[in-house]
Amino acid sequence: MSNGVVFVGREKEIEDFRSAVNSLEDGGRAMLVVGAAGYGKSTLLREYERRCKEDTEIIEKGEVIVIRDEFSRSDDPLSFLSRIQEAWLKEVNPKSMKIIGGVEKYRTYLEGAIDAIATGASLLSPAGALISSMKMGLPSMPKLPQNMGFLLQAFVADLAEFNKNNPDKRLVLLFDEYHKISNEDIFNAMFDDIIDNLPKIKNVLFVIASREKMVEAEAEPLKLFEEYETASFFKENLRITDKKLVAKAQKLLNGHPYSLGLLLRISKEKEANIEDVIERLPETEVDDYLHKEFFDRLPENVQRFLRKVCVLQRLDENICKFVISSGDFDETACHNILNQLQKLMVIDELGKVKTLRLYRLHDLFRDFLIVMNESSLPGLHQKAAEYYKNKIEKGEGEDGIDITDVRFALYHLKESGDVDAFVESLNQHIEGLHTRGYVIEVLNYFNNIDFNKIPENNIKADALHNYGITLGLIGNLHTALEKYNQSLEIHQKLDNQRGIALALHGIGMIREYKGEYEKALEKYNQSLEIYQKLDNQRGIAQMLQNIGNIHYYQEQYEEALGKYNQSLKIKEKIGDHNGIANTLHNIALIYQKKRNYDVALEKYNQSLEIRKKHGTQYGMAETLHQIANLLFFDCQYDKAIDKYNQSLEINIKLGDQRGIAYTQLQLGFLYTVAGKKDKAIESTQKALDIFEKIGLENDAKKAKAQIEEIRKSGS
Repeated sequence: MSNGVVFVGREKEIEDFRSAVNSLEDGGRAMLVVGAAGYGKSTLLREYERRCKEDTEIIEKGEVIVIRDEFSRSDDPLSFLSRIQEAWLKEVNPKSMKIIGGVEKYRTYLEGAIDAIATGASLLSPAGALISSMKMGLPSMPKLPQNMGFLLQAFVADLAEFNKNNPDKRLVLLFDEYHKISNEDIFNAMFDDIIDNLPKIKNVLFVIASREKMVEAEAEPLKLFEEYETASFFKENLRITDKKLVAKAQKLLNGHPYSLGLLLRISKEKEANIEDVIERLPETEVDDYLHKEFFDRLPENVQRFLRKVCVLQRLDENICKFVISSGDFDETACHNILNQLQKLMVIDELGKVKTLRLYRLHDLFRDFLIVMNESSLPGLHQKAAEYYKNKIEKGEGEDGIDITDVRFALYHLKESGDVDAFVESLNQHIEGLHTRGYVIEVLNYFNNIDFNKIPENNIKADALHNYGITLGLIGNLHTALEKYNQSLEIHQKLDNQRGIALALHGIGMIREYKGEYEKALEKYNQSLEIYQKLDNQRGIAQMLQNIGNIHYYQEQYEEALGKYNQSLKIKEKIGDHNGIANTLHNIALIYQKKRNYDVALEKYNQSLEIRKKHGTQYGMAETLHQIANLLFFDCQYDKAIDKYNQSLEINIKLGDQRGIAYTQLQLGFLYTVAGKKDKAIESTQKALDIFEKIGLENDAKKAKAQIEEIRKSGS
């Protein structure tokens, strides 16, 4: 192993792994390595990797390709899949890689969907779900962000493609530190879906290491070493065979792998008498004793270094230099100390970004350092936040903002105790966090803000507005409305007209979603009036479209058409392509209602072409749905079903629950007309289940009534 450490123990786990790798021709498998902090999960995964290359019983059955990755607090499904994509291309390189480009496409789709909700883009039939699921075709999981499904389908397809193109090779994917993810619901659903598909795919093994069990996963947690394993560790790594010393260490350390590792680290220090250290082991708080023994033996400059960087969750020479802020620690000095600490097994390498190596402190050692430096932590967090703020500002002017930098900045601002700076930064980056799937993380941040301690200013009002958007994204419409109203109240006190318009806009959207059209129309008109005074053309165009939608719902089609045409004219002038497509779609709906199907189809096709060109998948699903409606009205049932299914497929990939429900409802109606009663009830029931789950009461009533009519028609 690395650093000359000899792996000992874990015979059962090694045999289970060997057996799993050697039986993959029967179908893919997944293994979960569970254990408390310091129980040797990472060490075991590294041993698995070594075995794939050196274990005779494994390699004699064919080549094994290994991809190992480590989660961290900064992880999300996109960054995870991006790294796996990069490693896949390097290590596997199959003929087809469906996930290639998928991450960027996902960002485009998701940004459009979240933007529609965040800015109040109101589309008929409608655009954007309030909650969604990544479990393709399986029951929806609440509190998930938009649009992960199609990436999972691509990833599973790639696993199958690997087997097809490499029938004599096996692929082992090792994922460590799973417990550090912040989006647990997202990743649990994602891996659950992938693992469900593994038995259908040969020659692929997933191994996930975590401190906790995943949802519905079965795994026997790692155990502490028994005395014979401790004796083996002492013999192989410390060259100690004294049975009394081994017995004493076993009694006081309880066979804890991390504690044994601390002994090994101490033994690597100059003039370290490891036998004497063992003899002096205390009866209690033994890890504190070992940590201090190890720390006190480090050179003075390394001690100073560790005291300063202990707040960092990810280390590199640049951020270490910035946080320490001392002439004694330039990039070269920090680089050398990081190398030294890696050799001492104090830090683990996470990988490289360009030429920069990234590291992390072992969690238990980091906890020891943080307790030691408690009084200086706020200032260190401030310095770390400043570093990431500078990176973000640089990214804005060059290659774009790295969302990981944003999340680290927020983490350090929160830990620094600077509430105002934290909330202001959260407001600034809310859209980027939402679009990259951090809806639940953002919600947790908002839930833990004490708004009573924030002055009544624009920062607080914007935060409450963004809180409302976040709640809306998970379908909590009632609480979202409360936050929008609180935001409105502050903006009115401050006479912030733009803020008032935004808050009214948000309130109107919630009223519209709840089917309270008169209340929605009132808020939209108030917002429109302010946007007109401010000469905010984008806001004016959006409000005109939203008002047109209310007229449409109220069957006031001429009024709706007038608003849509006004909105379209402005959007064409300012070059809002997605907005143009949305409005053309809604204009087509009017002509459809007026039974002018030729013009309706023309407008739908114009909208569809724009959406194809600019990658707006939500819009494509909507327009395909409406084209299917036209074919349905023309009694072209088979063609209509095909279009509905195309729309449904996109909505499932995007996780758009509302879109899925509306399409299922319409399919139910079509099957009724076609005399297929069972299919009609099945589709309509699926729609009803979703409507009830996401709180769309009016639509749920329509679905119930439709089911009753279907049953009556067959009685």
